[in-house]
Amino acid sequence: MPSAPEVLIVAVVGASGYTGAEVLRWLLGHPRLRLVSATAHTHAGKPLTALWPQLVGHTDLVLTSEPAPADVTFLCLP
Repeated sequence: MPSAPEVLIVAVVGASGYTGAEVLRWLLGHPRLRLVSATAHTHAGKPLTALWPQLVGHTDLVLTSEPAPADVTFLCLP
């Protein structure tokens, strides 16, 4: 019998820009990825959904200035 698929822990650095928003949208819809961190220095401490209202109901993450440890970190920087 095959084992359950592995879930990868993911972080996004630079979640306040267009690229960060698109990566977040893709990640939150993926069944084998678990988003644990999103950074945006100027918005640190705010809910991710305050920055991107279209994500309401998909996450309760709060933006931070430093990423949490993750298996994969997406850099969405200028």
